[in-house]
Amino acid sequence: MRLTQFLTLSVAMSRNQAKYCIRKGRTCVDGKVIIDPNFEVSDNHTVTFDSNPISIVNYQYFMLHKPASYTCTTAESEEKSVFNLIKERSKEKNYYLGNILSDNATGLVLISDNARWVNRIKLKILEKISVYQIKTKAIASDDEVLKIKEVCLTSEKTQLGSKIDIQKEDEQTLTVSIKHFRLMDLIEICASVNIYIENIHLQQVGRLDLGDLRTGNYLELTEKDIRL
Repeated sequence: MRLTQFLTLSVAMSRNQAKYCIRKGRTCVDGKVIIDPNFEVSDNHTVTFDSNPISIVNYQYFMLHKPASYTCTTAESEEKSVFNLIKERSKEKNYYLGNILSDNATGLVLISDNARWVNRIKLKILEKISVYQIKTKAIASDDEVLKIKEVCLTSEKTQLGSKIDIQKEDEQTLTVSIKHFRLMDLIEICASVNIYIENIHLQQVGRLDLGDLRTGNYLELTEKDIRL
């Protein structure tokens, strides 16, 4: 592993910051100052940064199937916070949400103690197709479904590159695939054509799919596994 990568995995800094610090002589390997960012570091090396020993932080990444009524808030503030469902989380760490679902919504939620990864994944989610299963309170006609799509694509809130596809599974169930849309905007657009939503379930984001993961359960994944 290159020293630059080792530093970014051990200290909260970007790759460019790591290269700058290494070239400034702030990093030592086995007691020797190394100013080459491409220096290869092995498991047998002892690395220090500003004279302090450092090691790679083992971050945790979770994909959770959020139940209804659980909230996407901090574990300390709510008994029914989604964080309280994660039994393997460390009490010594802070955990963050990669995406947020409303209290009554169910489905895929990403959680990690890697704050930088969470900030990146929030932006990436907007660029990926999200697949929702929506249960309407009343029968949704074919014309109303077409109207939702039309309004979405002509709305002032529609962004460049926005996409939407709606498949009618039965009279009150829709599968909606969207990109560059906020869920609350979609709910408002549905209401504007007199379609009111009873339940929303997020099944998939990009390549990540809940599959048959049961409600309230979760998977602990590696950063490589949890790529969108």
